[in-house]
Amino acid sequence: DEGKGEAKKVRKKKKKKKKENLKGSILGMLAAFILMSLAFFGRNQILGLFKTEEFVMPDLIDMTESEAKDRIRELELEFEIKRKPVSDRDPGKVISQDPVAGTKLKKGYPVELVVSESGGSVTVPSFLNKNIYEAETIARRLKLKLNPKYINSEMEESGIILSQEISEGSSVESGTVINVSVSQGKEKSEILMPGLIGKSLDEAKKEIEASGLKLGNVDEENSDKPKGSVIWQSHKSGAELNKNTLIHLKLSNGKADKPEEDKKEDKEPEKDKDKDKTKEPKEKSVELTINVVKDGTAIKVERTQNGETSTVYNQVVAAGDVRISTSGLAGAKFDIYADGALVDSVVKQ
Repeated sequence: DEGKGEAKKVRKKKKKKKKENLKGSILGMLAAFILMSLAFFGRNQILGLFKTEEFVMPDLIDMTESEAKDRIRELELEFEIKRKPVSDRDPGKVISQDPVAGTKLKKGYPVELVVSESGGSVTVPSFLNKNIYEAETIARRLKLKLNPKYINSEMEESGIILSQEISEGSSVESGTVINVSVSQGKEKSEILMPGLIGKSLDEAKKEIEASGLKLGNVDEENSDKPKGSVIWQSHKSGAELNKNTLIHLKLSNGKADKPEEDKKEDKEPEKDKDKDKTKEPKEKSVELTINVVKDGTAIKVERTQNGETSTVYNQVVAAGDVRISTSGLAGAKFDIYADGALVDSVVKQ
């Protein structure tokens, strides 16, 4: 019986030892797994400390200074602000940046911004009762800008400034835009130019007046067309014109240019007269250009030469550069009017 008891004790000790060994193995494996996991995640964390993210520099131009600063701070960049007086930009706006938009950067990179500031103050003059062309010239000299709004007026002629948004004597920043109301005269009535070629002067005059237009200069020119018939009109048939636009005409004098043989026969008797003609100065072509700021502007050109003044151009035109072809002697003066106001004078050299 004692032998059996000892054997049972030995078996119990062996089982207990196996359990302890198994428990130790499991705990060892678990500890190894934990250590490996910590090593892996710790390594990635350490590497992340040395890795710097790259990004693209945004476009900050025309942002306000405050907006640009907020954007730079979001990207964790350093920045320096410089200021520059300008007259053509609103103050407080970013006008340049370094680096430029699209550059690849890393956090902490320094960025330089140039921000606009006022170009100085200007005292607003009175533009009232001035022609818009004259007022534009004054505004440019003062580094101001005019924004005209055209309205119908029964009292003032076309092109005259009726009111201004910023009153005379106000102090504003250079580059300020001033809204002005400009008269475009009475309500326009578009008139279609009638066709007058081939008609007599009386017939042409009646049609011109019946259309609400006015007869301008009437000249004669050599032509084989019937004497007294219209061979040229200053505005093409069907052109849209304003009321009371001047219409200039040329009439045939019924004298066609003679053939060369007839000219030779007349050469001897007319010898002295021909000599006189060669002494007369000849008119040469003149090209004039005027910049028109609004559609429907009435442009007139008056030529003064040899003590006589005549209208060589009178037409309502669209906005833009208007080129006028005419002619004149050396020393002839050409006065250019826009809606009745003298805007330029040119002397033929």
